[in-house]
Amino acid sequence: MRRPKPVVALAQAALTLVAAAGIVAVTSAPANANCSHAWSDKDYGSNRVQDAGSTGLALRTGPHTSCGLVTRIPTGHWVTLDCQGYGDYINGWNGWTHVRYGNGGPTYSGWVFDHYLDDGGSYIDC
Repeated sequence: MRRPKPVVALAQAALTLVAAAGIVAVTSAPANANCSHAWSDKDYGSNRVQDAGSTGLALRTGPHTSCGLVTRIPTGHWVTLDCQGYGDYINGWNGWTHVRYGNGGPTYSGWVFDHYLDDGGSYIDC
């Protein structure tokens, strides 16, 4: 069961895209969004990716939808949690978690949107 995270206001104004029913409403990152957020390995937990659709969960270089895509993590795969941060709001939620993902191959690290992790991501601040 997901635990709600506190909502943290963005320091800069953001553009809200209003979408029709069934479409995700996204608040975009400011044009100068910093995709190099500090993080450290503070959490010893792991979460499973859930409901990420056919393309998988986007692993990004920062906690903003405008940050570069590192890789996609399929639904059902596990990620190692590092710490939590905040970024773009998606459907009223702005929690992101820095994770590591390997699945037997190279290990990738980056930020994922918490909504797609089965236990809501990390609860330890970066």
